[in-house]
Amino acid sequence: MIQLADVKLVSAVRPTFQDPVTLKRTKFISRVSEQLEIANQLMKGEQIPFTSFHDPVSLRRPRKVSPWWWTDKDGKYLMTIKYGSKVIELAKGKPAVQAETLDQIIEVLKSLKLATSNGELDLHLTQASELIRKKFKVKKVN
Repeated sequence: MIQLADVKLVSAVRPTFQDPVTLKRTKFISRVSEQLEIANQLMKGEQIPFTSFHDPVSLRRPRKVSPWWWTDKDGKYLMTIKYGSKVIELAKGKPAVQAETLDQIIEVLKSLKLATSNGELDLHLTQASELIRKKFKVKKVN
């Protein structure tokens, strides 16, 4: 057991402002982590739980989590990347990623997680966030 005398004490002030870009990254990474967990459970042959994994709000009320991917008529996997309810297009006019196997979907999700933490998707996340925010603008009543 650690003694209080052995603990390093420092002065610290908790920041009152968090960078909005960092918040968007954190939210998106948690959603990608949910998708990774669903894919890993499918690879193990387990059933998909339709409740949130990483959302602290889920302790109060479960949130339905659906996979971002599906199979087409040829048996290939197609996956859309979502921020909230908005689909993110990584290339203009191409909103989906195609994969041959679920393993490739897992690799794409891992690369999305890495790209997000490196800041490569900041522009896409900001644009999607602005589109979502437009829905909630208060209309002036005359």
